[in-house]
Order: sequence, then C-alpha cells, then structure tokens
Amino acid sequence: MPERPPRTARITFRLTPEERELLEARAAQSGLRLGPYVLAAALGRPLPRPIPAIDRQLAANLGRIGGLLNQAVHAINAGLPPLGPRHLLADLRSEVLAVQAALRDRAPR
Repeated sequence: MPERPPRTARITFRLTPEERELLEARAAQSGLRLGPYVLAAALGRPLPRPIPAIDRQLAANLGRIGGLLNQAVHAINAGLPPLGPRHLLADLRSEVLAVQAALRDRAPR
C-alpha cells in the first residue's frame, strides 16, 4: 500500500454557529469527525452511509471483533499457533460479516 504524504497544509474558513452545528451533526451521522467529513465532502469523496444511532456501538464492537479475527487468521496463515480451531475462526468471521452487512443494509440511504 503506497504511503500517503503527510497533510501539512491548513485551510481556515468562517461559518455561523448554526452552520457548524449542522456540519457537526452530519459528520456524526456519517460516523466521522468534523475535519474528515468536511474534507471528504469538499473533495467529492463518497461519505459512509449513516449507521443508525442505536447500532453504532454494535457496529464498533463488530469492527473490533473483525480486526481480532483478522489477526488470528493472519497468525494461522503465517504458521504461528492459532488462537482456536480454524473452522471456528472461519465461522465467527462469517457471522461477523453477515451482521455487518445487515447493519449496512438497514442504514438510511
């Protein structure tokens, strides 16, 4: 993966408190902080679909579980001792992916 050059340039602009609140709310709905949200919107990059508020913690937990499973599978593929039976890890990964897909499908479009 090519390294991204560091972001050193700054831009400053003024807006009303109401405009800032609106941008912060939209960023939060997208699961982004304000800066990355404004950057993505300004550059026309796709924004993540909003995750319903009730499922945000679940989605974050699933992301962490998926990361841990990925590390376990990577260890297995590298010939290191596995953290559990391979079929169990594969089943868990499949379940996590299915739940994540369900969460994305339920998000408002």
